[in-house]
Amino acid sequence: RPRGGDFCYTGEELQEMGRQIEVAAAAGADGVVFGALTHDAKIEQQQVKRLIDLSHSLDLRTTFHRAFDAVDRPEEALDELIQLGIDRILTSGVAWGKSGTAMDGGTMLNQYIQQNAGRTEIVIGGGVSPENAPLILKEFQPWKGTLSVHAYSGVMENGNTTEKKVRELVEAVSPW
Repeated sequence: RPRGGDFCYTGEELQEMGRQIEVAAAAGADGVVFGALTHDAKIEQQQVKRLIDLSHSLDLRTTFHRAFDAVDRPEEALDELIQLGIDRILTSGVAWGKSGTAMDGGTMLNQYIQQNAGRTEIVIGGGVSPENAPLILKEFQPWKGTLSVHAYSGVMENGNTTEKKVRELVEAVSPW
């Protein structure tokens, strides 16, 4: 993201996102994460498609970030993103700006996973930790396709990401 705040970007910010994608590719990244919405909380289709195409031309996988949780109609947005060619969608299942974690968003996450039917990868994020990841994942069986988890604070100790916590998360989700 070129800045914090909402997910409605100016033309200059979208150009900067494109430059950042090129820098990531040149540095050896295998994927990028981005998202853009209109002022009425819909996918900014033209710009997102441009970023997807640029990323794919550079052999980068694409993830639409938690701007997905801020869309007005997530069921429609999921299908739109798949049609645009996104590789992954990051979501907590909780509306953006509301408190809660993926544990709270289970009903919506399950709805997205079932609707998705394996067409793209769903990445579950928002308060995921080694302790709760198995509890979250067991709510979605059976499913088609690929699910993954995204952890930030759930793999931190004393404010730092630790190898120990990352290994614990990997072990916790490996049976799935």
